[in-house]
Amino acid sequence: MKDIIYILVEDLTDLKFCEAIIEPILNNKYTAVLFYKYARKKKDRIKQFIKSLNYDKLDYYILGDIDKNYNIENALKLIYEKTGKITKKENIILVIKEIECWYLAGLSDDLIKRYTISLDLSDTQKYCKEDFDEIIPAGQSKIIFTNAILQTYNNKIAPSRNASLRCFLTKIS
Repeated sequence: MKDIIYILVEDLTDLKFCEAIIEPILNNKYTAVLFYKYARKKKDRIKQFIKSLNYDKLDYYILGDIDKNYNIENALKLIYEKTGKITKKENIILVIKEIECWYLAGLSDDLIKRYTISLDLSDTQKYCKEDFDEIIPAGQSKIIFTNAILQTYNNKIAPSRNASLRCFLTKIS
């Protein structure tokens, strides 16, 4: 078993998903799974953090969205701008389009029925954060809704609904 792996996430929504879904998978390979929120940190601080991970030869992945970047090249360019060219391409995980798509991919049949969700979930990569926000039940916060999804998350069907999630799960399994 390896020692430590870091998952660099953009924000709280990414963090919650990774803690609930990704961390249990990685716990089989690592003694510790740690998280680092990088979105609001200065570039120099992020670069220094990654340099220290590289120096200590620690495993890590950086999650980044494609959302407003429109394509893979632009998304990679943005991540390299934040992290410097010291990050290996295989350490970057691009979420297509946004982390909310990974939440949608694992929606259980129970929640789909309970909340009468009519989205076509066969390929959740076509949706964005705004599409996700529209299905949050009236009077319910996004936090409560995402927690409900994570509590009943369907790990078996989720990879078939989102190719970027499937790639990441394959990489860490």
